Amino acid sequence: MQTITGTPPMTDRELFSEISFRIRKYRQRDDAHVAAILFTSVIPFLVLITLSYFLYDLSKWYSVLISIPAIFFYVRMFAVLHDCAHGTFFRDRTFNNLLGHFIGLFFYTPFLMWQDGHHKHHVNSGNLDKRNENPDVWLMTEKEFAATPAPTKMAYRLFRSPYVYLTIVPLALFLLLFRVPSKWFSSKINCNIIILNVVIVAAWFLAYHTIGLEKFIWMQWPVCVPGFAVGAFMFYLQHQFEGSYYSHDEDFVFEIASLKGSSFYRFPGLLNWMTGNVAYHHVHHLNPGIPMYNLVAAHEEIIKLYPVQALTLREGLRSFRLKLWDEEHQKMVPFS
Repeated sequence: MQTITGTPPMTDRELFSEISFRIRKYRQRDDAHVAAILFTSVIPFLVLITLSYFLYDLSKWYSVLISIPAIFFYVRMFAVLHDCAHGTFFRDRTFNNLLGHFIGLFFYTPFLMWQDGHHKHHVNSGNLDKRNENPDVWLMTEKEFAATPAPTKMAYRLFRSPYVYLTIVPLALFLLLFRVPSKWFSSKINCNIIILNVVIVAAWFLAYHTIGLEKFIWMQWPVCVPGFAVGAFMFYLQHQFEGSYYSHDEDFVFEIASLKGSSFYRFPGLLNWMTGNVAYHHVHHLNPGIPMYNLVAAHEEIIKLYPVQALTLREGLRSFRLKLWDEEHQKMVPFS
């Protein structure tokens, strides 16, 4: 039970309804913010990639050097893709989709496939009975892990290793798994996957017959590999922390899964800018219609009513030692 000054105590349902009402106004789009984000993400990234093309002729290591600032814009560009997937970047849905498809090219990501999976994640995040419908980090409870066969245990241990999760997993996801149509996808999504695959093959074929594959690869890997790793790292932090929230379907409460089971990190300013305020993930899960530039203001409204747990980057790094969900004590724990 929570209270607002001067009012009688509210039930949890009334509290969540009040919070949702207060943050609804932050769904408004701002053209000035949109223009500023484009000029601090997509445009500088394209400029730096073009510079990499010309600097490679002097030395391929210049391509590596220019990739360092490019990584910051590359990750920020994925935050733009993310907002496009929620329809929160431009006011017009068509512009959101067009920009999402365009940015998806640089991440080898079929926009419609990613959009569909991400929406399922929002609906099912924190629900233990719907993990198969939630494309999130692979999670087992302590009891499940104890009862699982040895080969699956080994696979889970490998997946949960930061050395594997931050290297092999994102490369396999972006470069391999995103290439495969499936009967579980709609025909529209499968068409998007196939078209993107054709575009990728055409781009590599064209590069082979023009600038050469070596140059084409050196323009990409110094940005893509660390960029994918940063994306995997941020995705891990969003729900894999000690005081997170997971519940079975009959007891699942969406608002608690959003406000308690989705993280709020006090990141340094540059990291917040780079990741499009993804540290305010609790706000985003409670209302995915709020664009990245309004998440901080919405958070300030929420904490007037609800005590959101604040985490630090150091605590986020330590969360990699947490591997299993302890249902009895309702927290993430390491392997025994």
